[in-house]
Amino acid sequence: MAKRYIFGAGGTSGHINPALAIADHIRLLEPDADIMFCGMENGLEQDMTSRAGYQMKIIRALSIPGQRRRRLFRFLKENTSGFLESRKLIKQFQPDAVIGTGGYVSGPLVMAAIWSRVPVLLHEQNAYPGRANRFLAPYTRSVCISFAESGKYFSKGTRLVLSGNPVKPEFFLAERESSRQKLGIPDHTFLILLLGGSLGANSLTNTVIALADEPAWQTLRESHDVRIQMSTGIEKASEFLSKVNAVDGVTAVPYLHDVEDWMAAADLFIGRAGAMTCAELAATGTPSLLVPYPFAANDHQTFNATSMENAGAAEMIQDKDLTASWLVSAIEQLIENPEKRQTMGQSAKRLAIHDALDIIYQELGRIRKNGR
Repeated sequence: MAKRYIFGAGGTSGHINPALAIADHIRLLEPDADIMFCGMENGLEQDMTSRAGYQMKIIRALSIPGQRRRRLFRFLKENTSGFLESRKLIKQFQPDAVIGTGGYVSGPLVMAAIWSRVPVLLHEQNAYPGRANRFLAPYTRSVCISFAESGKYFSKGTRLVLSGNPVKPEFFLAERESSRQKLGIPDHTFLILLLGGSLGANSLTNTVIALADEPAWQTLRESHDVRIQMSTGIEKASEFLSKVNAVDGVTAVPYLHDVEDWMAAADLFIGRAGAMTCAELAATGTPSLLVPYPFAANDHQTFNATSMENAGAAEMIQDKDLTASWLVSAIEQLIENPEKRQTMGQSAKRLAIHDALDIIYQELGRIRKNGR
């Protein structure tokens, strides 16, 4: 009998992509599986799941309020509604398991699954786990973690499995030469891929815009045929796209759906240190300059970037220290030191966990063995 699965993931591509990777792996091994996603209306997950060919049901949710107590009532109202919607959906769909990969939209669904006694598997992407996963973990069947050091932040008694991040196979298969041919990038061009994450990054984007007034950038670009391919993030496109594209040597789009080819083709990556980004860089063996988002929950991106830096796979700079002149200098140093770039790339590849999807799938099979 075909198995049924519901995924809860949303907010950013860092939560959605691992869910899609797991869902694709299930679909590969169980072609007749019935898979459903839950997410927010008009959220990034609605577009990404549709592109991947999955159905998605809309539920209500709101992020956990911080110091702003005025949001507490709305938080309780929205998430209670999302919980009731999820309970109704679970009753109708009768899933064999629920998989939560983070983002506050997964909270009501996972709580409803626990209430309904449906086996739940959580996946935590970051070195420092999110609040929702830390809270819900003791009530679930299993938590797959991506960094060994994150285990100490979960309650005792929680079943933890070190799986790594579930990177799509395309990242492991992508190669520099074939990716450059596909994208039309000449072999002699020094290609930089700059991503600010699916929601964009103002400081990174403004630094790129400032390159227009940096004479050293013009010199570097011309002497080494440097090109930057950038995504502004869909939410920031209307504000920044024209300004970024006005900078010589820079091409910007709202979002890159074929990021595996751009990452494999790149000589250098510059961007935020989201957990999935770090895992994808490891899969493609791409050297990187990481700029952790300073307002990420519990500063988890600094934990991620530090792990990469300590392994020799990346260099890290704090957001507050990022300037156009620093960026040009850092790029120039790495252009002139190909041995260092090669070492960074090799170090990144050593961090890659190739069988993350298999580990997660095996764990999913274990938790559903006893049924509902």
